[in-house]
Amino acid sequence: MFKLKFEVLFELEMLNVIYPNGRFNTSPYKLVSDYTFIPDANTLQIHKKLQMELRSDINRLTLLCKVGNDGKTLLKPLDTNTKLVYFIKLDNLSAIDPKLLPKNDEKKVYYFSNLIAVPTPLAPSSKRYLHADNKINGNDLMAYSSSTYTFEYKGIVDAKDIKLKLTEEDREVPIMQTPEVIGSNTYLKYNLQGQDSGKYQVWKKGEKNPLVEFYYADILAQTPLFGVIELYFNDLVDKDYKLIKNGSTEKLKYHIQVG
Repeated sequence: MFKLKFEVLFELEMLNVIYPNGRFNTSPYKLVSDYTFIPDANTLQIHKKLQMELRSDINRLTLLCKVGNDGKTLLKPLDTNTKLVYFIKLDNLSAIDPKLLPKNDEKKVYYFSNLIAVPTPLAPSSKRYLHADNKINGNDLMAYSSSTYTFEYKGIVDAKDIKLKLTEEDREVPIMQTPEVIGSNTYLKYNLQGQDSGKYQVWKKGEKNPLVEFYYADILAQTPLFGVIELYFNDLVDKDYKLIKNGSTEKLKYHIQVG
């Protein structure tokens, strides 16, 4: 008989030296969560479609999925184009060094992903960080946009030579109106409301590299948040960071070291 049960697909822990055992605060009698994890709208739909269950407790995010009686095989296969997005809300400002927080006038968010390049094979004792160094720093911050994005080009340029794209899908966002030329600069406006969460890039025809890269999500346009996590299932993910191998789950624990 093929029985249904849930198995952990991954766990993600926010680590800090102020937690004596990794995730609890300094008092053994008071368990306080410093962060809230918020899935984006597309991710919620994926959870529902694939019968996944999200759990969050004391600075830890856990995602469970339904598997067969072998305890490994996913009942509903994941497309390699699947991306899970979770936002991190900082509930306790004392949980992080103030120097690591973006300035009030900066529209920046910490960006974490399992596409990070890591040496292979990963030692069993190693932590699977979703950032480049052993703990987060200013290099992990990414600019984000409001729902209306204005790109300033230093010079005069034809609108057809400038493209704003959702990076991973190479999907173009149409320009809102005729570009405005003020002085010697050109200003192009784009409406991002309702667009998918993700990294966006501005490209100019003939250029080998993007002119600008930023993050957009409807929730960020409304509420400043601490960070965003993107988890991919494609072949660009390092084998030691891969959530699904040969159609089966392999419980992984990701880490974000905040201090």
